[in-house]
Amino acid sequence: MVPSNTLLLTDDLAKGEKNGLVFQDGALFLAPGQVRGSLESPTLPLPDFTELVASWNSATGAGTYVELALKVKKGPAWSRWFSYGKWSDKGANLGSLKDQADEVARLEVDLLKVLEGRGDAVQYRLELSRENPDQPSPQVRLVALTWAAAKPTDKVYTPAEAALGVSPRAQLPVPEIGNIICSPTSLATVMAYHGCSEETEKVAAGVKDNGAGIYGNWSYNVAYASERGFTAWVQRCDSMEDVKEYLEQGLPIIASVRIAAKEELTGALSAYSNGHLLVITGLTSIDGQDYVLVNDPAANRDEDVPRRYRLDQFLKAWPRKLIYVLQKP
Repeated sequence: MVPSNTLLLTDDLAKGEKNGLVFQDGALFLAPGQVRGSLESPTLPLPDFTELVASWNSATGAGTYVELALKVKKGPAWSRWFSYGKWSDKGANLGSLKDQADEVARLEVDLLKVLEGRGDAVQYRLELSRENPDQPSPQVRLVALTWAAAKPTDKVYTPAEAALGVSPRAQLPVPEIGNIICSPTSLATVMAYHGCSEETEKVAAGVKDNGAGIYGNWSYNVAYASERGFTAWVQRCDSMEDVKEYLEQGLPIIASVRIAAKEELTGALSAYSNGHLLVITGLTSIDGQDYVLVNDPAANRDEDVPRRYRLDQFLKAWPRKLIYVLQKP
């Protein structure tokens, strides 16, 4: 189940203009003897949109890189190429790039915004590289695009009961960086639920965007999970109904929220004016009030991580409706 405003491109990676790449066994590889190769996709028409996030699934060894770039069309005008930076596993990425903007759009780390208007099409470009031709090739097996439709789909949430047994994990006990690693802590939580257990510090080191110096780059977080065999992507939901459907499949979901004051989300530890990631583990109703069950890593002890937030408050704190989806390898 994927909503109407997300594309998961797999076999589509065989299409487009390739140079130095081959598509085989469901993935793009460098051709034998090549140290660099590229794919430029066909034009992909989309419903009118105002912003877009891209993500990818890859396998990169030491000294190998994957770089995804996008350009968007607004009316007759195309933007420049916007790069997500050179990704490599185990913290070896070169990081996102600063000051990427033109008269059509602007890329803010992982979020591509159309300026003063609406986009109606996109192209992506993949570049794969390695330091020498004797190294195993990096590979890409999925590109995901998710966008904010100019006319959002009105998908009604029907309240339901759902609860997944997700082991809690607190972020604040981690020395020095504990207050800024909500995203890798949430990612580690969901990976462990699926049987891939890693220390929070290891996940944080692996997802860190070495360009922006942050741990919350959405695209890098799902790329890290993909390197461990997960099918993973960033997705913009139509409504909480999409999350419910994933929960009913046994998939906990990582969501990005933002509140200016902790009172906006009763039970929250603090305000999250710069954004915060947490794991949605279930849904419930108590005395006529609908709640979202979460593992919120903003806690000093694991036992304080499971919480419930009022659905009406949560929806206001989740305006972009962005999530990470991880499917078990």
